[in-house]
Amino acid sequence: MKFAEIVSRSGRIPCGPIESRACPDQYVGYLSAFGRMHQASEWHSVQREPALSRPEGPALIVVLESPHIEEFEGDLGPAKNPSGTGFALACWLRTVVGHEADDKDYSVILVNAVQYQCSLGCAPKAHRDEIFMAVWQDYGEIDFKERLTAIHRKGDIVLCCCTAGKTKPPLRELVLDAINDALNEAKVLRRRHPASWARNRNYREAADWERSKKRLPKKPICT
Repeated sequence: MKFAEIVSRSGRIPCGPIESRACPDQYVGYLSAFGRMHQASEWHSVQREPALSRPEGPALIVVLESPHIEEFEGDLGPAKNPSGTGFALACWLRTVVGHEADDKDYSVILVNAVQYQCSLGCAPKAHRDEIFMAVWQDYGEIDFKERLTAIHRKGDIVLCCCTAGKTKPPLRELVLDAINDALNEAKVLRRRHPASWARNRNYREAADWERSKKRLPKKPICT
């Protein structure tokens, strides 16, 4: 299995067995229902269907970086943590999108750029960035573009909500570039990762995050 092979080659030590299953992209209901959930248990009850079984009409495609632990408990699915990313989406997704989606009711589709558990079941800062990069450079970017192209339809909005991570360039910028490359005429918004929305009210604003500035080579010093 390719993911397990990449993990093995990395030398990283998982916090348990390597999760070899892919977390599927899913349709999770209409945007009009988001913001009306006030209990974590309500997020557990959202409708979950394969992304390609989405309803007719425009969709809001929310792109995260990779699944963590709760996504593999029971039925597989993205953003299942009822007290973290999942509940943040339920509470504030409508706010974060802002007026971009005022014209009609969008269906919501959750997509992980890499469908495998890059955290290896540990705290994300331990392994996630390195494993994500290894998968992305091997087959992950191509796989993501193929899935996104299959899901996307004219009129959709793509919301890049990946975490920045500690890599250079940041993970979210790698994913954003892949989105723009695959869907060169799509409407793409840049928003903070949902896990940050509960921690900082400012991160819930309907505003794009800024891209990192590329470092220019130092000018030679004349002596």
